[in-house]
Amino acid sequence: MKNHSSSDLGGDYTLTPVPAAKRRHWFDIALVWMGMNICPPTLLLGVWLMRYQSFIGVNIAIICGLVFLAVFSIMQGIIGTRTGLATYPLSRLAFGDFGSRLFSLVMFLTLIGWFGIMTESMVATFYTQIFPAAGIEIGNHMKAPISFLFGMAITGICFFGFQAIAWLNRITIPGLVFLAFFALLQVLRRPDLIDRVVTWQPSETPVSIYTAMIWFVGSLIVAAVTAPDFNRYCRQPRDTIYSVLLGNVPVVYFLTVMGMVFAILSGAADGQNSMEAADLASVFATQGWNLGPLPGSIIAVLILVGAIITTNVVNLYPGAMALVIVIKGAGKYWKYLEDRAVLTIFVGILGSLAAAAGVLTRFTDFLEMLTHFTAPLIGIMSTDYFILKNRDRIKGLINISAVLTWLLFSVAAMLQILPGGGLTAVFYAGLVYYGLEKTLGKKLHAGQTDKPLPLKA
Repeated sequence: MKNHSSSDLGGDYTLTPVPAAKRRHWFDIALVWMGMNICPPTLLLGVWLMRYQSFIGVNIAIICGLVFLAVFSIMQGIIGTRTGLATYPLSRLAFGDFGSRLFSLVMFLTLIGWFGIMTESMVATFYTQIFPAAGIEIGNHMKAPISFLFGMAITGICFFGFQAIAWLNRITIPGLVFLAFFALLQVLRRPDLIDRVVTWQPSETPVSIYTAMIWFVGSLIVAAVTAPDFNRYCRQPRDTIYSVLLGNVPVVYFLTVMGMVFAILSGAADGQNSMEAADLASVFATQGWNLGPLPGSIIAVLILVGAIITTNVVNLYPGAMALVIVIKGAGKYWKYLEDRAVLTIFVGILGSLAAAAGVLTRFTDFLEMLTHFTAPLIGIMSTDYFILKNRDRIKGLINISAVLTWLLFSVAAMLQILPGGGLTAVFYAGLVYYGLEKTLGKKLHAGQTDKPLPLKA
């Protein structure tokens, strides 16, 4: 009999604990973290930050942000390691059976946003690099329909070329790392370029270092919340610490800083160039860097486009799975509402529409939204597990105290009325949730009595 608790893509224990025999060495988990972060969005973040802060200021924001993200990832990851469970079933502990769909809704909206941003970024690359090289002239008024068509093409690849995508990933991931290191070595050989990067000051009105840190954290905070998805395969809590600190932090720092360097050298940081796929191709073109007899800019374009396609295909699958959970039970009205293939197409359509609508121009708003709506989730889940020591009880159908706390501090952070800013929502949400659970407890666990969470592998 088929085990329905396992994923169709290889028995990855979607709803049940990972058995001890299936746990891995921490270095294997660190490699997963590395692979997840070696992608165009990490470079793109560095490009964007350089428009609003100095090189030194952004470095301070990144280092401080990485401290927060490491703590968040380790807290969430340890919960996954101890229980062996993925994030969705764990969210049922604090939010209840139905309330846990809230987490999946946040994931769904996040992945649509990233799909749109990456698709629009790829179209910008075509406009600035590929179309001119091919002698093709297409007006800017066509960007929206082209963005939609590109998004739908990527959605189609998701169905008809998955094996090809797997092979493409094996080229683009090491390719991005190679290009970044190659560019770094070229810069280090030129004192004038080093001085240009280190002394950079933005032409735009600067934002505070704290705001830059909020943007940085926002780009990666969903990965911190979903750390149990990866770290449930760790053998012990200290393995989670090693995998996060050695597999996540160095890669994110290096690629974000290289994105900053590319932004300065290409002109994207001062608005001279459009926001394309991390402007890596523009740097190779403007600096005249070649890879032997091959034009470096062409190689960079091909690798970047391939990386964007693979990143977006990867975004589609969890986006569809999140939507399956959000509308679970709707299949009784129309069977296709629980068909993963149909929902994948739907996610692709929404992501393509986001690209056509110009979501990239609202990149900072998107990052702030992620921080505001995701940070309270960490505070609630960590408080429930570590302080209230709820290790195995699902709190009703809907735990009103968790949902109410999440809404309260998400909105407060969004309206900028939270003392200390959006990141402090982790602390405030945990504190208020603790108070509600201690004073009202089961009175706010609505819809059904508390029940045990299955923890047997």
